[in-house]
Amino acid sequence: MQKFLSLFAVVAITLVFVTTACNPDENPPIDLPPDVVFLTEDPTDMSGYFFENFETEDTAAFVSLGIQAETGTSSLKSLTITQDGTPVSTDRIVIRDLRTDTDVTANNPLLITGDNTEGFEYEILLNPQDDFDVAAVYSFDVTDENGLTGSATITITTIKPATPLDMTLVGVLFNAAGPTGTGGLDLDDGSSTGSASGDAEIRDLGIDCAEPDADNWLAQFGTVNGADMKRVDPGSLEDFTFDGTDSKEVILQAYNTGAELSDGSTVNTSGCDAVPLSVTDVAAPVAGDVFVVESGGVYYLIEVEEVNVTTSDNDDNYVLNIKY
Repeated sequence: MQKFLSLFAVVAITLVFVTTACNPDENPPIDLPPDVVFLTEDPTDMSGYFFENFETEDTAAFVSLGIQAETGTSSLKSLTITQDGTPVSTDRIVIRDLRTDTDVTANNPLLITGDNTEGFEYEILLNPQDDFDVAAVYSFDVTDENGLTGSATITITTIKPATPLDMTLVGVLFNAAGPTGTGGLDLDDGSSTGSASGDAEIRDLGIDCAEPDADNWLAQFGTVNGADMKRVDPGSLEDFTFDGTDSKEVILQAYNTGAELSDGSTVNTSGCDAVPLSVTDVAAPVAGDVFVVESGGVYYLIEVEEVNVTTSDNDDNYVLNIKY
């Protein structure tokens, strides 16, 4: 029994020795990459930096970012700034060393020298890309002497600035069989014109002479002189309202998503002295309807505020709110 215990002790000691001797080979040192983060503010004057994804409308301006890099295992070697994987041109970059408050020549990649090889804080002014409605990913990659890289990334989306409206006004379009010179409407200033006027973008279709005088207004209008009109489909737009429309881009979107209207209708002149005129994009509007008329590259947003029917004369009319 004693010999058996002695043999067991020798085996146990040998296993401990072997296990201890193997540990260094099984757990080699791990090289750590640089640590790169965005600063939230300039430590020298406490001005704010962008440090999260954001949108901007001004592609001519430079946005401010702060970058802090610290060593991992090895000294820092270079900083590379990319947009969607492609190095950003140096004319779009301005670099300031925050620890020494000095400008740095904006090479890309930028060689890290001096004390900054052990860590740096840079302010980087960056001119965003100029493709509107595009999200670009900017990466700030710091590489060390061992070839390991640490990165900080941010997404900047450039939004095309909204174009303000030129005009908001009210116009009244009369029954084409009514007062002389009021059957058409010039949407530029809301003034009444004759049905055949070259200044009109829309005109009323007049009356149906086969109907009694008190009920003969067709209550329809359409486009003339090469204009084109679509009915706005609010369901195709996000939170659309006429009152809330404050840019030309919204009007254009309303036109592009609008419903087509039928062409080729003409005023019914049976038994009347009026001369028939061709009208396209015919609508029979009710109060609250919204349309977009395009003419000569201008897009007019029209809201039908009132449809006024008269029974004793032909002064029937639409009150239209207009924006363009």
